[in-house]
Amino acid sequence: IGFALFAAVYGTEQLPALGVLALGHEIFIWFIFVTLLRAVGNQRETIAEVVRSLIASPVIIAILAGITLNALGMGRIMEQAPIGTAIQTSLDYLAAMIVPLVLLIIGYGTQLSLSGVREALPLVATRLVVVITLALTISAVVFTGLLDLPPIYSAALFTLLILPPPYIVPLFIPPERRSDLAYTNNVISLYTLLSIISFVSYVLITG
Repeated sequence: IGFALFAAVYGTEQLPALGVLALGHEIFIWFIFVTLLRAVGNQRETIAEVVRSLIASPVIIAILAGITLNALGMGRIMEQAPIGTAIQTSLDYLAAMIVPLVLLIIGYGTQLSLSGVREALPLVATRLVVVITLALTISAVVFTGLLDLPPIYSAALFTLLILPPPYIVPLFIPPERRSDLAYTNNVISLYTLLSIISFVSYVLITG
């Protein structure tokens, strides 16, 4: 959802700003977070299996491939070659289709009830307040104050930090803990909705 929202507003050409920040996030998710989830769900995993999961992550592969090709100067070469123009045009069309499709799928899969909202709201609201404060503070103090980075990196950081918990979380909840599964689904659904609202608000405020 993060890449879809970011690309919809700032354009696909600005995705590298989010990709650089998301690389660390993906490493954390696949190395630490998923390992802890499997441990809680009594699914022990070896280091080799963790590394294999990390390497097989499509996001990791895409980010590393993009960074490598860019470092090798393939971007300039592709721009000058006819086949490169054709590939870029095709990717632009695909990107334009993917953004609304992702948002449509997320909207269709959202599961919310009034009781579920009441139960999930305290956690979701608290977490959002914390991450929004953290995003704005890091942006002002580090990105703008110390590093003097372009504003797009502040937008990328905000986008990354307000994202909902990973959608894979319910997959690791044991079947016997159905109440936890329902609560998790409510939290993720509500958080997704409020994340989109927060993102839109940020875009409107920052222009």
